[in-house]
Amino acid sequence: MAVDDIDYVVAAWRESGQWSAAPLPPRAAESLENLIHALRQLPGEGGVIGLVSIVEDVFVVLRVNGSEVRICMSDATAGDDFEIAAEIVDLVGNPFDEDSDEAQPTVVGELGLLADLGMKAPDLLELCEDGEEEIDDVFSEIAETLGFAKEFERAREEAGR
Repeated sequence: MAVDDIDYVVAAWRESGQWSAAPLPPRAAESLENLIHALRQLPGEGGVIGLVSIVEDVFVVLRVNGSEVRICMSDATAGDDFEIAAEIVDLVGNPFDEDSDEAQPTVVGELGLLADLGMKAPDLLELCEDGEEEIDDVFSEIAETLGFAKEFERAREEAGR
């Protein structure tokens, strides 16, 4: 995947009850392996959350806690166009009928990955399926719900967004 396809990557984590967030370089999301490795380098009680915006059209939310990796992607059809998206579809499974010629954008992965932090699966599904909402706004809503809105906005600005 070209680094140009990655709009930005923000990592968020909680340490001693306080949220922190920081931008990661776009090259961190060139592959799922790179992204997981980058997130594992950060401290965090309950794991580290990664928010990835791809060509302002597809987003990935993942949570890495030691060897456990939980992922949700807004559009499984992105697996046809972007390496990291294809890796995610390979990891979590293809939701499409292999015989169908027309794949519709479909959420893929684990919608409950943030439930214990306050973002319930139906709420994340609604954000994923709302094709009209900008990814920046989706991530802002996730950050607000989880309690790191200010930290997210600061990290997003540092990432040049």
